Amino acid sequence: MRQLRVCEKCIENDAGIGRIRSCGICGMVACDENCGAELLECTDTAEWNNAGCLECRKKTDFSEIEIFRKSMGDRNICGKGTIGIGEPRITRICAKCLDMSTPWVKYDFVCRRFRCETRLVPSDIAERKRFCTFGSSPLNLLPGDSLVAVVDFLSGSDLKQLFLTCSAMCTVAERVAKEKLERVNDQYPTGPIVIAKRKDGFGQVKNWTHFEGKNDFSLCAPDDEKAWVGVYHYLEKITKEMFFFGFQMTGSNADKDAVERFINRRGHDSADKLFTFDQVYSEMDNNL
Repeated sequence: MRQLRVCEKCIENDAGIGRIRSCGICGMVACDENCGAELLECTDTAEWNNAGCLECRKKTDFSEIEIFRKSMGDRNICGKGTIGIGEPRITRICAKCLDMSTPWVKYDFVCRRFRCETRLVPSDIAERKRFCTFGSSPLNLLPGDSLVAVVDFLSGSDLKQLFLTCSAMCTVAERVAKEKLERVNDQYPTGPIVIAKRKDGFGQVKNWTHFEGKNDFSLCAPDDEKAWVGVYHYLEKITKEMFFFGFQMTGSNADKDAVERFINRRGHDSADKLFTFDQVYSEMDNNL
């Protein structure tokens, strides 16, 4: 199998023209539609007003379409003023980048021409993802597996914040939460997750969370919660109560990461699974 190489200068000179088939976000290059990564063409119309792909419209290159002759400074992208000023629009985006930046919403569509299978995506959507959503976190600069290894150290609350940062980080947070759960699922009751009212030791009625253990499968999304991050959030809450971490995790100098470290230690195949707190407190009693 031969490797395809294209110098950065050639790609730069091809901006707004599109003769080189490359993804405008990750830079992946393909020989043609049958080789390399699956690339979607950017177009100037939405699905309901589909004008067809470049070839079906009898265009030589993207510069013959008016929208690709304008730099990004001509538009206000995501309410951020002249972000991307002077930069030409990207002409193609690979399927992987589009799926990562829009995991639940389908923005692409097929060319309207009969028997043409070329997939298209509106240029405004591609640019919004390039400048606003997909590139909004510096963590995107890391390769996929390296990024997952870093995110794996985050607690449930931090995973939730990362999940809400942008759609690209959302997919990473979901992957990490799923892997964390699958490592320890066999050590916990099954779902469904139920939030019900129950009296505490002082007779006050409060909301309590518990796993009913009625399902014949382990905790998972979307059966027990819409997202894996949400399931992991409940797992941390239950762990805190099951192993009586509450006292050590509250007050001044609290060991707030105790539950996260405990779950990670139980989930990894290690001969040394002993767990210790950073600081341990004991209530005063009538000592000898």
